[in-house]
Amino acid sequence: MSQAIARPDISDIEVEINLWALPTTEERLVKRMNSTMEEINAFHYAMLPKLPAIIDYLNQFQLADLVGDDLKLSRAALAMCEVDNAVYKWKAPVLGTGIDSLRMIKKSGFSDRVIL
Repeated sequence: MSQAIARPDISDIEVEINLWALPTTEERLVKRMNSTMEEINAFHYAMLPKLPAIIDYLNQFQLADLVGDDLKLSRAALAMCEVDNAVYKWKAPVLGTGIDSLRMIKKSGFSDRVIL
């Protein structure tokens, strides 16, 4: 049996985690779209050095079993995916030449196809 990994110390980034650990993809999307690049970068660069330890810690658990602070931590890790393009590609909260992300149809599974 492997040894349990201790929860990483996140006391220095709890403010950012509380701001970005939103429960749904849509809420995280709206948060990114309504944030300044300064706010996005503050979250991203605060989380980035701790992300490997956070992921190692969370990987010990089944997603369905996460509650409380661990669930919040997992949502903050997901928010890192949400801000990645804004930080590294677009250098802006939204892609100015793309379609409105809020108009996209959410898929319920990998193979969903919608004919409009």
